[in-house]
Amino acid sequence: MKQSKIQLANLYLVKVQLMENSRWDESEATDDQTGKLALQSAKTIAKNPDYWDADDEVDEATRNHTYLVKLGIRTPPGSENGYPYSFEVIFSGIIVNFDPTDGNSDQMATKYGLALLYGAVRDQVVGMTSKMKRGQLLLPTMSFEDETYEELFAAHERLEALREKKKLAAQQPTAH
Repeated sequence: MKQSKIQLANLYLVKVQLMENSRWDESEATDDQTGKLALQSAKTIAKNPDYWDADDEVDEATRNHTYLVKLGIRTPPGSENGYPYSFEVIFSGIIVNFDPTDGNSDQMATKYGLALLYGAVRDQVVGMTSKMKRGQLLLPTMSFEDETYEELFAAHERLEALREKKKLAAQQPTAH
């Protein structure tokens, strides 16, 4: 076993919402509900060299291979998801590649970053549901092998453009 060159440097819980699913039919419950779970996800990534303060002793390569990754997982709104709970959990994290010599840093940060954040989502859901009346929910293991940096960065850019548009609209005076 050895330490990975891709590290989760910081983890932020952005949103957590979990409630009992009123449409859940306990009589249809089985020991393995994994196949019935419908999940939606939102994923973004962007380089984030500004994470480091000017006085941090971090080399330029590490600064340039620091990423902000965001992952949101939820059950579809209003869906009958086959589980006793409906939820939405969003985490963001700082992912750092401390040895970006292989030229594949963006892809590795994407795949590892999403896997690390998904682990945090799973932990949040299992921790909260273990204290609820309907019992613990352990989300299935997911793979992020097909995710690409380019697709997730494009999603990040679209979200930033929407935020900027909303910000500009909010600054416009309203006509009466």
